[in-house]
Amino acid sequence: MKGSSVAEVSYVERFKEFISGFRDEGGRFKYVERLRRMASLEGRSLIIEFADLYRYDALLAEELVEKPHRVLRDAEEAVREILELEYPELVEKKRRFYVRVTGLFDTVKIRDVRSEHIGKLVQVEGIVTRMHPIRSRMVKAVFRHDKCESEFQWPQDEEELGGEGRETQYMPCLR
Repeated sequence: MKGSSVAEVSYVERFKEFISGFRDEGGRFKYVERLRRMASLEGRSLIIEFADLYRYDALLAEELVEKPHRVLRDAEEAVREILELEYPELVEKKRRFYVRVTGLFDTVKIRDVRSEHIGKLVQVEGIVTRMHPIRSRMVKAVFRHDKCESEFQWPQDEEELGGEGRETQYMPCLR
C-alpha cells in the first residue's frame, strides 16, 4: 500500500485500493478485469487469491485471517462501492456482493480443526463421509387463546429455554 498510514485507512478503502491497483505479472489490473467479467455475467462473487492480497498488503491479509467477519464485510462493501460507479443497475438489481478468498497459505485437515480456529479464516481439507439432517429447535413460541385471543410467549426468560416447549397451564387472560 502506498502513500498513507495503515491506521488511518479503513478496510473498505484498503480493499478498494487493492482491487483497483493490483497488477499481475503481465501488468494487467487483475481484479478490475474480474469485476468487469463478474458484472457482465451478472455475478455476485469476486474471487480473490490470498497470495495476491498478501503481496499487495501483508497486514490486510493477516487481519483478514484474524478478523474475517469484519474484514470480509468491508471487502464486500468495497466491491459494492466500486461497482456503483460503473454498474449502478447491477448494484440496484443484486444489492449484495460477496468476496471469496482462495489459496490460504495454511490448510487444516478437518479432523484437526480446534477451538483455536474459532473466529479465524481457515482453509479446511477433508472428505465428508456422513451427513445428518439438521434438527430444528424451537427458540420462541407464541400461544393464542381461542376465545379472548390473548397471547402468551414462551420462554419468558432465558432460563426457561432449556425446558420443553409446551403450553403452560394458565393463559394470562384466565388468571
